Amino acid sequence: MENEALLFKKMQLGDWTAFNLFFKEYMEQLYLYAVAFVKDRAAAEDIVQDSFIYLWTNRGKINYTGSIYAYLLLAVKNACINYKAHQQVEEKYRATFQADGTTGEGEEEWEELRNRVMRAIDCLPPKCREIFILGAVEGLKYQEIAHALGISVNTVKTQMKFAYRKVKSQVGSEMNVLIVMFWLSSRYF
Repeated sequence: MENEALLFKKMQLGDWTAFNLFFKEYMEQLYLYAVAFVKDRAAAEDIVQDSFIYLWTNRGKINYTGSIYAYLLLAVKNACINYKAHQQVEEKYRATFQADGTTGEGEEEWEELRNRVMRAIDCLPPKCREIFILGAVEGLKYQEIAHALGISVNTVKTQMKFAYRKVKSQVGSEMNVLIVMFWLSSRYF
């Protein structure tokens, strides 16, 4: 794409036309990548759409100097990995409760735990919540979060540690919070 850096700057200033050019240029390639990865058209569509929504809503915070396609491809790849991990956790969960013969009660317990985790995340301070969602829910690496938000990696580490501690203290130790995070990843927003 010609003059991508200039278009990105325009998009950061709120130019919808510049954003739309990125969407038209890269949407199909990203969709094909996602559908090949997750083997589900609807999920691939959601993943790509969410990546573009993230790009637009966080455009002012993103401090990226490389190719926008590479940035979006990495976002889609991470979302695909999270989607697959989420599927595996859900399958393992269902198999466990079906083996126990407690599917009905298990579903209610799972839903209650999910709601407690969501409430705990909502109680985090706004910046901490944003960092936590990017790391734990969307699967970005600490360095990617730091780069996207224009903060230090140590700040990201500190905020993630605080958030995990806070969420775990509110949720309790009945179940590994990380497993719940994967389950929440496609449902939180």
